[in-house]
Amino acid sequence: MNTSLSEFIFGMPLRELSMNHLFNLFKDEQEETDVLEFKTYIDDQQPGTDKNSRESKKLDEIIVAISAFLNSDGGILIWGAPKGKTIPPRKERVYIGDLRPVSLLIEQEQFLNKVAAENSPVPLRVNYHRI
Repeated sequence: MNTSLSEFIFGMPLRELSMNHLFNLFKDEQEETDVLEFKTYIDDQQPGTDKNSRESKKLDEIIVAISAFLNSDGGILIWGAPKGKTIPPRKERVYIGDLRPVSLLIEQEQFLNKVAAENSPVPLRVNYHRI
């Protein structure tokens, strides 16, 4: 039986994940693993920056995380996760609470083209599921 990473982690194929599944996931503390990474979306408005440059920087950070997965056994990145926090005495950040929806609207083809442009050789197995 060939189980996908999403089925292993969430019990269902990636394409079946919904916003409700993610709300329920983050009702409890979640920690990142080697194959599951969380990115919070916060528009940190700083003097001398505009929305486009901030969004471009955030997208670049996502591409770096995906590149790390491509150089390993793969993984799933949830962009729009709750803000991580450290709860002593634990060292790992935990993610719990409200999602931080991503306001950047990027189409699947545009996103995959950006991933391909930043990685060599061109990755063949990157899936994109926007909820």
